Amino acid sequence: MIVPPLKLYLLWHPDFEGKNELPEPDELVSGFEATRSPIASLARDLVKLLQGTNAQQLEGFQSIDVNVRNEPLADERLPKDIDPDLADLNIIIPFIDESMKADQDWRQWVQKLATAEKMVVFPVWMIKNPRGWKDLAPNAVRLCDEEVIEKRPYLLKRELMTFANRLLSGESSPNIFVSYTTETPHPDDEDKAKRLDAAKIAESLRSDVRDGAGLDCFVAHKSIPKGDPGEEVMKEALRAAFVVVTILTSNLHLSGVCRQEIQTAVRPYRLIEAPSQCWHIKPLFVIDALNHSEWSLSLQEFGGREIIRWDYTRAERLIREVVIRALTHGVFTGYTRKRAEKLIGEDRVVITWIPNSLSMVQLRELGGLPEPEPETKDKKTKVVYPGELDPSDRETLENAFNVTFGTYEELESDE
Repeated sequence: MIVPPLKLYLLWHPDFEGKNELPEPDELVSGFEATRSPIASLARDLVKLLQGTNAQQLEGFQSIDVNVRNEPLADERLPKDIDPDLADLNIIIPFIDESMKADQDWRQWVQKLATAEKMVVFPVWMIKNPRGWKDLAPNAVRLCDEEVIEKRPYLLKRELMTFANRLLSGESSPNIFVSYTTETPHPDDEDKAKRLDAAKIAESLRSDVRDGAGLDCFVAHKSIPKGDPGEEVMKEALRAAFVVVTILTSNLHLSGVCRQEIQTAVRPYRLIEAPSQCWHIKPLFVIDALNHSEWSLSLQEFGGREIIRWDYTRAERLIREVVIRALTHGVFTGYTRKRAEKLIGEDRVVITWIPNSLSMVQLRELGGLPEPEPETKDKKTKVVYPGELDPSDRETLENAFNVTFGTYEELESDE
């Protein structure tokens, strides 16, 4: 059986801060949801984040397994141990508060995990002086300072997703590509003075990604050196990007460059060089900055991609949401690609998205699927995809493209 590329483990002490606080009367009481403590709240956010949104699941992204280690085993001082061989890599996330700091058994356990193979520790400091835990500091995120209390959920998700992106991509600074246009609206447009400046949205996003998360973020008017035509620079940045963010404004459809960027982003490409038949489509999501009257201007290339509706009155909050979505898309992409690479075989084509008619046509045009010939019509190509495809859609596609489908889950359990 093939193990997953990644598992996460959330660790906190059984006597954690806020354990005895009662939940709201109408709040679901189940496991660690039975408290409003800061640690339990942060843990809930991470579990929900890595389950993925509906739009992400429709793209083929599968939830990443998040496990909790909190309650000790019967007659023991520690929870159930962690088996490193259940995944290629395990991220251990201890929430270090006063209770964990004071418990020598817990400290020794976490330090043992930090030195084990296939494990990496990402400590979360909930206290200002984690004496005795300093050797875990390189990957730590500090949530104990007064000035970050309100930003705790955002900072934890941003730092953890950045950390996971680097681990999954193998790169120190993965790249986010922002596609937008600064072309001037039509001179007769009475609302042009009220329109949002896509370049300013792009700059805000770039600032938070670069200065906060420490990742590269390609924004044309900031990233292309002066005097450089920029075409090759943009092509290379788009090729290297793990996720593409498009800012949809009323003049986007006028920009041939932006249309080309979007079409490139949603077009399959070979993940590993030939003769491997492993194909990938970059994740793309949209910042919708259109006015209500302009919604018909959305582009067909977007398909069912995830959309965040822009509101200038909530700009700072929305930029944070976009950053987290982009980083999470990157993690899901890296996770799916790792799964795909394990399933490569001579008798199959492996893709990293849920297939539809357009992507299958593109795959055939690019040589990923053979053209049907009368003498080979009974020989079907095996195509393996992640996620779930509607049975009727699956049958229609199988008949139309002379293929037979299989899922990652089926192969992972068989091999």
